[in-house]
Amino acid sequence: MTPLWLLRELRALKTQAGLSMKGFPVLVSHIKPVLTQGEAVEHRIEAQLGAGNEEGFRFIIARQGAQIAFP
Repeated sequence: MTPLWLLRELRALKTQAGLSMKGFPVLVSHIKPVLTQGEAVEHRIEAQLGAGNEEGFRFIIARQGAQIAFP
């Protein structure tokens, strides 16, 4: 799923829920590595999600070895 498709699906979720999604946490995982030099793919995806995040979702990019807790 690309960042664009994820944002589309999350907008559909917001419509179905009928609630504000501001601050709703979304864990982004299973990012495929890029085998070329340059900007880390996680940063590129994070930027793309941020640019299209009109609903105010809180994207959390999973990183190897990081511990994530949801309240």
